[in-house]
Amino acid sequence: MAQIFIEPLARVFTNTGAVGAGYKYYFYTTGTTTPISSYTTPALTIANPWPVVADANGRFPIAWFSDLATTKIILTDANDVVIETVDPVGTTGSTTSLNDLDVRPTSYWGLTTGTTSAYVLDANTSISTYSNVQTIIFQSHIANIANPTIAISGLAALNLKRYTGQGTKTSLAPGDLQATQRYLAICDGIDIVVLNPTSSSQIIGSIITWCADIAPNGYLECNGSAISRTTYAALFSIIGTTFGIGDGSTTFNIPDLRGYFVRGWSNGSSVDSGRSFASTQTDALQNITGIIGGLTNSIAAASGAFAYGSTYGGNGQQAQANVRLDFDASRVARTSTETRPTNLALMYCIKY
Repeated sequence: MAQIFIEPLARVFTNTGAVGAGYKYYFYTTGTTTPISSYTTPALTIANPWPVVADANGRFPIAWFSDLATTKIILTDANDVVIETVDPVGTTGSTTSLNDLDVRPTSYWGLTTGTTSAYVLDANTSISTYSNVQTIIFQSHIANIANPTIAISGLAALNLKRYTGQGTKTSLAPGDLQATQRYLAICDGIDIVVLNPTSSSQIIGSIITWCADIAPNGYLECNGSAISRTTYAALFSIIGTTFGIGDGSTTFNIPDLRGYFVRGWSNGSSVDSGRSFASTQTDALQNITGIIGGLTNSIAAASGAFAYGSTYGGNGQQAQANVRLDFDASRVARTSTETRPTNLALMYCIKY
């Protein structure tokens, strides 16, 4: 981590009180006369001139170093008369950062990297230890799966958790972290607890009915598509290949509910028993059977869904006539090519 050199004199003056225009800082490797560069930013990519010269007002530019513990500084006047030598400027751990403050101010620590189950956060400014006074704001780069961890500033990974609302903690559920979103968390010395998880009311794998023809953000239409096991890792961790294996390695299928009603899985009950989870059924009508007996001269006039067929030759009372009774439910009820209740077509969507 880069370190900034804080000049001992914010503005330099001569012994007579004149502005120290042209005063100089020479930087060397500690204990040597080997010159080293200082830099204009903590990225350590743009070097200051060597030596660093004070402006007409006696002020020096900002100087960043990789390690003040290995840096010697000599301050001279404009004529190179040595005024002060400090060797080294500091020792390891002597510089102050936000990590040294108790409590560290709530601030943005950075964007995560890593995997859906093992997050990594290169905190800015870094921390050297976990503490139960730390408040963290971070941005997730990807949605999580079950039981994720996070490692901050190269420290050991801690479990990512959330509060249950009953005074306890529980591991983050899949999707509690979503890509591009920022989260407020605390370290309690044991875990990193996310205070504003995304999916506390939006459970990964839940299905909603949607009143538009395009799925909302965070959801996919239940159309049976094969989708990426990596991009949608949180959803894959929930449903796996229940609704199809995709290409068998990189994709999996989501449910296809187009044109379907959803029926509760029997799961051992006597209603609709014998079916496996996620199985489908075609439409069907419970069978109705019956027998018409007797001589044709005892058949009264047909009515309702029944009608005399074309072979009927009399007035309904003709003895021993060839009689055919036709049944057609459309005579008394609405009919179609399927059995269905009154319904409204909406879109089923699944949370990922």
